[in-house]
Amino acid sequence: MKYILALSLILVAFTSSAQRFGFTFFRNNGEAGVYLAVSDDGRTWREVNGGQPILVPAVGGKLTRDPSVCVGPDKRYHMVWTTSWKDNGFGIAHSGSAPVERAILCSGE
Repeated sequence: MKYILALSLILVAFTSSAQRFGFTFFRNNGEAGVYLAVSDDGRTWREVNGGQPILVPAVGGKLTRDPSVCVGPDKRYHMVWTTSWKDNGFGIAHSGSAPVERAILCSGE
């Protein structure tokens, strides 16, 4: 449920008649989670969710590094992120009711 709320926050942050910019980021090594900042002009940014992470790491190596969010053709928000320095997978989350997932890029070396 936390993860549905996290991507719902992104949706709420961008739902308005005015143009708005969003920026997902992590702090330190990404162990605390993904943060979101919004801007009306692309120069002045403010964090949403009271400066707390919008998504806490729960898959793979339990990190949330290099988060990237896009809007899909289904009009839902989709986010991917790196979960570890050495893991061969990444985290995936979608707005709506889908749970956070882990995808494997390749298996074995």
